[in-house]
Amino acid sequence: MVWTPDGAGLVFTGPRERESYSLRRDAVYYLSIADGTTRCVTSDGNRYQDQSLSVTKDNAILVVPTKRISQIWAMNSNGDSRTAVQLTDGQADGRVGIAPLPDGQIGYIRRIGERLTLWTMKSDGSDQRQISNHFQFIENLNATPDGRFFIFSARRDRFSHLYRLDTDGANVRQLTDGESFEIDSTISPDSRWVYYDTNFNAGGVGKTELRKIAIDGGEPIVLREFSTGNLIPQISPDGRFLVGLTGAEFRIFAASDGAPVESSETDKQAHLLDGAKWTPDGKSLTYMVNRQGTQNIWQQPLDGSAVRPLTDFSKGYVYSYAFSNDGTRLYLARGYLAFDAVLIRNFQ
Repeated sequence: MVWTPDGAGLVFTGPRERESYSLRRDAVYYLSIADGTTRCVTSDGNRYQDQSLSVTKDNAILVVPTKRISQIWAMNSNGDSRTAVQLTDGQADGRVGIAPLPDGQIGYIRRIGERLTLWTMKSDGSDQRQISNHFQFIENLNATPDGRFFIFSARRDRFSHLYRLDTDGANVRQLTDGESFEIDSTISPDSRWVYYDTNFNAGGVGKTELRKIAIDGGEPIVLREFSTGNLIPQISPDGRFLVGLTGAEFRIFAASDGAPVESSETDKQAHLLDGAKWTPDGKSLTYMVNRQGTQNIWQQPLDGSAVRPLTDFSKGYVYSYAFSNDGTRLYLARGYLAFDAVLIRNFQ
């Protein structure tokens, strides 16, 4: 935090209570010393870097927001960038979820103002329409292989839980509950089960469990326990295995009972916030890797051969991706980071 030149107040970045898991986090605030009130100075949804925050001698705030621009692209699943076509033109499309449907439509999460909302479009980018506005903040979108439901995580009352929604936007249904956090999920090929990791506090100790729950809800089944952390499970195309992230290592488990099968280290420059996904043939794992300021999808064959690039973009970042149901197309949220200094006057 920084004093204003006249000593009348403080300028700082941060979230209000209960807003740390929203698009209002890391905004710029002004605190008046005279009456103790705070006022939010920024309202554009960008996250402002506290390291850059300063106040000039003539009482203007100088700060740098982190702006992640992303649009959805489609390309051949072999990763050839020459086949890539841009489908959307929003500022924050697909970054926290892309879910292809078997009829060729694509579900995705788009940011509108301070909300993350659920949209669908056709495979060529046409007929873009919002189908759900039930929640202010949703993430990790998946679709059942039979095309009936979307599964996503939403934040309510301090905790994150999984919800089911018809793919036409009707009939939202909560699947998990309790004082726990369920964000990452994956759906069995027969569309009957949702596999997910849950994080909770047990006697003052953080725990993580790999669970599954029926697509219609009910009592979850615990498959395996872990030390605290996000597993980010993904099921194999044949439904036999799950891959999960533990540290900088991928571990494969039996989907039937969570028994460990094998493990492998990731590339040293892997970007693992989205975990790993299976290639459509089930023979390789894919994940994002940073090289020379560019982020691409790489594939790691399960036969032990060398990790190699799948996509070959020469610039920009891949924030999330998903293969089409038939395995022929790859949908990506691509974009870039923008760091434009902002000068804010008359904020008191």
